[in-house]
Amino acid sequence: MPEEPRPPEEEFSLSDLVRRKREIESAGGALPPVPPGAVPAPGGRSDPSGPRRAPGGAPFERAGTVERFDIRHQWGVVRRRWGVVTLSTLVVTATSVVATYRQPDVYEAVATLGPRRVGAAILREGPAPIPELLDMETVANRMRLPSLAADAARLVREAASRTREHPAYGAVTPEEAQEAYRVLVEGRPSLGGALPEEALDRLRSLFLDEALRVREPGLELPVSELLRLPAPEFEQAMRMDPGAIGSVEPVVTTDGEMLQLVSRGQGAYLCAVRCNALAIAFLLRDLRGQQEGTRRMEETLSLLTAEREEELTAKRREIQAYKEAWALEHRDEGGHLSADEERLLDRLKEAEASLREDRDNLRIREVRSAQVETALEEMRSSAIDTVRGNRAREALAEREVSLRLLLDRYGDRHPQVVQVRQEIESLRTELAATPVTAGGNALRDALEREWATLQADLAALGERVPSLSARVADLEGQLSNFRTGYELGLIRLTNEEEILASSLQDLRAGQQEARVARDAVIGSLQLEERAAMPGAGVGPDRSRSLMFSALAGLGLGVLAAFFLEHLDDTVKTSADVTRQLGVVPLGVIPAWAEGEPLAISNAEPQSMIADVYAVLRNNIRYASAERPERLLFVTSALKDEGKTQVCFNLALSYALEGNRVLLIDADLRRRKGGLTHVVEGMGKLRGTLGLGDFLEGRSALEEVFHEMEPPNLFFLPRGQDVKNPARLLRSTRLAQLLQSLEQKFEVVIVDSAAVVPVVDATLISPLVRGAVLVIAAD
Repeated sequence: MPEEPRPPEEEFSLSDLVRRKREIESAGGALPPVPPGAVPAPGGRSDPSGPRRAPGGAPFERAGTVERFDIRHQWGVVRRRWGVVTLSTLVVTATSVVATYRQPDVYEAVATLGPRRVGAAILREGPAPIPELLDMETVANRMRLPSLAADAARLVREAASRTREHPAYGAVTPEEAQEAYRVLVEGRPSLGGALPEEALDRLRSLFLDEALRVREPGLELPVSELLRLPAPEFEQAMRMDPGAIGSVEPVVTTDGEMLQLVSRGQGAYLCAVRCNALAIAFLLRDLRGQQEGTRRMEETLSLLTAEREEELTAKRREIQAYKEAWALEHRDEGGHLSADEERLLDRLKEAEASLREDRDNLRIREVRSAQVETALEEMRSSAIDTVRGNRAREALAEREVSLRLLLDRYGDRHPQVVQVRQEIESLRTELAATPVTAGGNALRDALEREWATLQADLAALGERVPSLSARVADLEGQLSNFRTGYELGLIRLTNEEEILASSLQDLRAGQQEARVARDAVIGSLQLEERAAMPGAGVGPDRSRSLMFSALAGLGLGVLAAFFLEHLDDTVKTSADVTRQLGVVPLGVIPAWAEGEPLAISNAEPQSMIADVYAVLRNNIRYASAERPERLLFVTSALKDEGKTQVCFNLALSYALEGNRVLLIDADLRRRKGGLTHVVEGMGKLRGTLGLGDFLEGRSALEEVFHEMEPPNLFFLPRGQDVKNPARLLRSTRLAQLLQSLEQKFEVVIVDSAAVVPVVDATLISPLVRGAVLVIAAD
């Protein structure tokens, strides 16, 4: 016979049978002589056409052990474990909410730096700023240096210390100080901006006018800013360390023209102070760097001026000595310069002037070359790969701080100290090996071109100075061949004096310009906007934390549900039976609501419970359509799984169909309950004799039969208690009895003890044609 197609498992609601369904309790399944199982599937239904049959009439084909992913099965796991999923979600969400709301608010303050613009309100005009500081990417990299955070922390500590000594400390409310701070910032938007008179009066009334004098022009933290700090934050400002400043992040704007300092931290006031401190510390460093460049130039010019003054003084003494010596030795000699002597003298004067000018230019260019080379080295070091370089610098700063803390507690040979030092060396090596970012910096290219020009000028001057020195010596030798008179010698000395005086005048003018430039240095950057006190916190994002915690709890609950499902080896659905036992379930019996009858009524043969068992009856019949089973064996793995109910109702279903049915209670180990107890409660038993009595030979077969309703249904109780049930079930008397009863009845249904606790079921199984295994859904 060709193999019949296996019907697909269908999902359906048992509301088709009963509206008050609560859960699935038990089910029956027909098996070949080796008892496979039948299992309830919540919401499942057996196919009326019967289970799948193999070619040749075999009642079942093994389902196999290969499992395929079924989204319905996975969703069923979540539905069954919805309590675990819900509890996990609630616990994780509640924990996150409590932790988030216990966290202090996080505030954000922003200060903006920009390049110094022409026409800005400043105290005085100064020289053009060094161009390399105008590259905002370079500025941002410099602001990440650990030493800059240390400078900013020092500024905060010094300003806090002066604030504590200020007359207004403790006498001004935060609101008044905040208003004064607003006037201070708005009235002096840049260095040198004048405050209106009414603003000054307001500051004097609050004793805050000193805030304009205790700071460097426009750069240092104003006292009024620290006066606004609440007491706890003020104490933090007094103990400010570089680690607290390090939370400020420089960000270049999209247009590349501005640099924003974004500070995040606890405390609104302290956040603004921290942000402004880093901005001011960088402006101070920029200003001092500019001042350092002009100071070096001024020192160089001062040194040249002093040397030239000494040379001029010596030359004048030489002229005076020459005049006195000539007057004594050549009193009677006279003479005039020849035309050749005059030409040689002019050429010598010109050569000596060029020589002195080239020597001065050589000294000045050497100083400028050193400045440009230093700037280029700094730019190259700040232009390393941004991601790797910044991470390495931040990690290096953290390790250095950790090293200082460890050295305060341990010695140099402590294992932790040695480990941190090794990490520091490794980070320094990594930072040194980080490649330099190529191209893209016009300012650096301009400096490199200037440096190349300076090197070319230095090389040319290095060649010209020796050449001019040799020319001067040659001209002096030519003049010595003439008979020089008084006029020739005096003219040479006078020319040298004039050259020295002119050079000294130029050097003094340059020195004065350098001094003015040093005083007028304003830096290449300016503070466009101070960080104001943030009005509201930017974190923690509680709604986002709530959402992510809920998702995390849900995911954790789902994982826990699948983990528990993996550990749970109980049967819950018909799919579990197919997956674990490799057989197709024959039927599903619902758990009826309280108050509903659990047995089929002869008066209501078309009731819902009758329909359910009719489906099971037909499935058993179709499981072996060519040779219908007449001797069935009903059992379960454990007690109280519903096999007695299934056995009794299945017999009633066969009887209502018109079959001559015998129901046997072979559970000889029960003293109370079981199938005999059910029939006894219906008042259908006429005595206490039963199967055990017959097997022991105490009664005849006719004495133990009991007729029931309907008339074609007969019952064989278990009888009186026996001492050795296994011996009786193993006897040939039982096998002969079953063979005889199979010939007299159309259907014989045997109810036995559970399989796991005792051996009875395994003794009866070889004697029957088919077995029904009842499995209660968990």
